[in-house]
Amino acid sequence: MDITDMNAFGWSGMGQRMFFEGHPGVQHEQAAPTTRFAETWNEIVNHLIMDKLMQLAVAQMQLLHAVDSFPRGGLCQGGTLKEALRRYERLWLPLIAAQAGPGSKGQQQQQQQQQQQQQGYSQLVPPLDVAFLWHLHRLQPDLYAGDCQQLKGRNGVSLLGALHVTPQQAFAFSDSSDAAGAATAALWRKAYPSEPFWPPAAPGSQTAAFSTSLAADLAAVAVRVPVLTHQLLRACYMQLPFLSK
Repeated sequence: MDITDMNAFGWSGMGQRMFFEGHPGVQHEQAAPTTRFAETWNEIVNHLIMDKLMQLAVAQMQLLHAVDSFPRGGLCQGGTLKEALRRYERLWLPLIAAQAGPGSKGQQQQQQQQQQQQQGYSQLVPPLDVAFLWHLHRLQPDLYAGDCQQLKGRNGVSLLGALHVTPQQAFAFSDSSDAAGAATAALWRKAYPSEPFWPPAAPGSQTAAFSTSLAADLAAVAVRVPVLTHQLLRACYMQLPFLSK
C-alpha cells in the first residue's frame, strides 16, 4: 500500500501534506519512517481501509441477497438470467458509452476528456439485474478490460479509460426511487423508450434471439453464485461489529 493507493480511500494530497509536515519524525514524504510514524501509519491504514472494506462487504452482501430474493427463480438461471445478460450487454454498456465525450488530440485534452467521462460514468446506478451482471463481469478483470476495449463511444473513442467504478458505485443498484437511480432511469428511458428500467420485462422474443458477444462467460459464473450466496447469507456477515474483528 503506497500513497497513491490511499487516494482511492479519501487520503487526499492535502491530508498527506498535513500528516507528513506535522509529524515531528518526518521531514518529507520520502523520509525514513520512525517507529512512531509506522505506528501512526498503521492506525491510518486500519481506520481508512478497514472502514471502507466493511462498508463494501455489507454492500456486496446486500446485492447478493437482493439477487437471491428475485422472483421467478432468481437471476442466476434460465430465461431471467439470459434477459439480464441482454440488458447488461445491449443496453447498459452502450448507455455508459453514451457518456463518453468526443475524441480529442493532445495530452491535456485527453486528460480532461477522461475526467469528464469518469465523472459522468460514476453518476450512473444500474437496476438490480444489470448490477449483478456488471459485478460478475468485473470479477474477471482481464476479460472485463478486453470486452470494454471492444466498445466504442462517440467518434470511436475507447471506453477503457472511462470504465472506472468508484467504491460507492461498486455494488450499488436502484429501482429509480432514489436521486441517482432516478437520474440514471431518465437517461435509460431516453435511450430506450420501449425498455423498462425496473423491473425488467419477462423474457420474450428479444431474449430468445440474444447471443452474447462478450469474451467473459457471465452465464457460467452466474449459475455458481447461489452456492456461495447461501453460505454467506447469515446475519452476522452484515453486522459491522462482526466484520471489524
